[in-house]
Amino acid sequence: MFVILGLFCCGFLVALLAVSQYEGFGSRSVGGQGKRVFWVDPELGDSGSDKHRIGTPEFPCCLRKALSGGDRIIKFTRGGTITLDTAIYIQNSHITIDGASAPEPGITITHTHERHGGVIFGCPGKHIHDFIISHIRFQGLWAEDPRHVSGYTILGIYVDDPDGEKVSDVVYDHLTFCGLQDKSSIWGNVANVTVSWCMFYDSHMSSLVSMHSRKKFMPRIGVTFHHNLWAHSKQRNPQLRNWIENLEVVNNIMYGWEFYGMRIKNEPGEKPVNANVVNNVFCSDGRRPDS
Repeated sequence: MFVILGLFCCGFLVALLAVSQYEGFGSRSVGGQGKRVFWVDPELGDSGSDKHRIGTPEFPCCLRKALSGGDRIIKFTRGGTITLDTAIYIQNSHITIDGASAPEPGITITHTHERHGGVIFGCPGKHIHDFIISHIRFQGLWAEDPRHVSGYTILGIYVDDPDGEKVSDVVYDHLTFCGLQDKSSIWGNVANVTVSWCMFYDSHMSSLVSMHSRKKFMPRIGVTFHHNLWAHSKQRNPQLRNWIENLEVVNNIMYGWEFYGMRIKNEPGEKPVNANVVNNVFCSDGRRPDS
């Protein structure tokens, strides 16, 4: 009996440790834990099409192919830059993208002005869930072409369909975002998201938790930002809008904004933002005349 009890307790502790690596509302996400590993070679670019490249260490595939299904862990055979030709739509559950698996110089994902490629979570009519993405750089093109291009998202959660579509249990951890022209978005019917230990810098509009009022109201329930840095980004550090419940913004630094730092923007008819904003540092660098 004691042996059985001991095994049960050990199993419980292992399970507890497995889900407690992250903090906040998204911490219960397991990503692709226990699923097949797909290996990606950044040198194949966005859409290497060799049918023999099946995602093994010997025959690694491109990122687009690796993300074509769910129940998987994505790792990288080498460091490098992946330039997305078009958006990659993630439409299946249980995926981990482990950028820390790559040797130096790590993994950078970027895109082009012509096609606005990005990694987008969301599938019409379907609830997808359990995603962990960590230790990757997302490089926008603001420094190269400083203009506002609406919807120019390099990593985002988009849920525009109110009938059955939902994204939940997501962790963004130790990510770097630079040169964002519009934003990194958490948009629509979304639940249980953690954004932790990430850096957003030298961008125009850096991050957004929102939904337009002209659409059917869809809440974002349970979103945590903790231990992130927004630096020298003009605005949306982050911007919060329209029916957000259980939002935590804790232990972050917002530094050197130009237009505004963090903003809660609710227009007439939009539902409220319910937020707990605690122990953050808002520090202007004096670039604005009134700061």
